[in-house]
Amino acid sequence: RAKALDASKRQKAVAAALGALKGKLYAASLKHDAARVVQALIKWGDAEQRKIVQAELAPRLAELSRLPYARHVALCLLRHSRGDEDRKVFESFRGGFQKIATHATGAKVADAA
Repeated sequence: RAKALDASKRQKAVAAALGALKGKLYAASLKHDAARVVQALIKWGDAEQRKIVQAELAPRLAELSRLPYARHVALCLLRHSRGDEDRKVFESFRGGFQKIATHATGAKVADAA
């Protein structure tokens, strides 16, 4: 999360964090400190790394939107998704958007979508 990192060091750190969290991104999104790491992966990762994170989290994005710390991960995915990724993120909300929009925590995610 350090902003003064060299680009090559940042890429190494993102790759190392993604390697450590692969398969555990959902569980990491539920914890307040690890959710910040997942947000950094989405923000600073390249398109391929973002696609890996999105592939793991997209099936449960509607559920993540209603959880206190995980909603920030959902917002980050919405903010940093582009093109085809954007469509996949919106498709994950299909069928459950009303529940998200009326939920106290999920309403902010619904506003951003």
